[in-house]
Amino acid sequence: MSRICPNCKKNIEDDAGFCRYCGFRVLPGDNDDIEPNRSESVDIGEATNEHVRKKKSGKLAVIIIIVIILVAVGAFGVIFGTKEMHYQAAIKSMDAGDYESARADFANTQGYKDSTVLIEECYYREADGYYNEEEYDKVIEILKDHTDADKAKELLENAEKRKKYNDAKDKLSEAAKNSLANYSNLCKLSRDGATLTVNEGSADNATMTGLVLREIFEYLNIPTSVMNDMFNVSTALIGGSGEEESGDYIVKWRYYHTLNLEITVKDVESF
Repeated sequence: MSRICPNCKKNIEDDAGFCRYCGFRVLPGDNDDIEPNRSESVDIGEATNEHVRKKKSGKLAVIIIIVIILVAVGAFGVIFGTKEMHYQAAIKSMDAGDYESARADFANTQGYKDSTVLIEECYYREADGYYNEEEYDKVIEILKDHTDADKAKELLENAEKRKKYNDAKDKLSEAAKNSLANYSNLCKLSRDGATLTVNEGSADNATMTGLVLREIFEYLNIPTSVMNDMFNVSTALIGGSGEEESGDYIVKWRYYHTLNLEITVKDVESF
């Protein structure tokens, strides 16, 4: 059998204490004509609804927290995986000598593991390769802003010295090829290009020798005072010898009836 709720007029179970539809309290033996206690019914219904809302709200909060955690873990996994992928690609490129690609991949890891240190290592290895090929200009260009490591500083210093040394040799070679020096056949450049010899040969070549020396000294920025010491009155009468350092060069001379002079580039470690 079933009964009718005095409040909402819906069928309810015969032994029900509350209406499952509106929450109205009913007692066994209540008749349909009993006036319902509406305030009690409303209070019970509101309490039931509030409980349901809180329960649903709690479940929703838990679901949201779980979703946030899953998204965060997934994002971390993607970021970590991407960085590791770039890192391994960079290691492979560095070992293969493709330093530009390696630096780009290390940079994409945004400081992952030892990427920052390895970027500098790439610069050093690339510069070291050019140093072994005696391309000192490229070494200087690569390392001028990348000398965090002591070995990079040392390599840069050595490259700068070598470049200055080679520049001085090139200039000496050019001096030997100048018009008078080349024309007179008084000059001879050593095989390594580091020493230029001027040999007067005989007193008949004195005038030409003086002109050649003046031209060479001017081209190499050697003061004429050095040449004046060679041709002073005392030397002309009894002979003499001397040595003087000037700029990138060392000038050695001997004068006994005729002049023999050597202009040598300073040792590379002197630069």
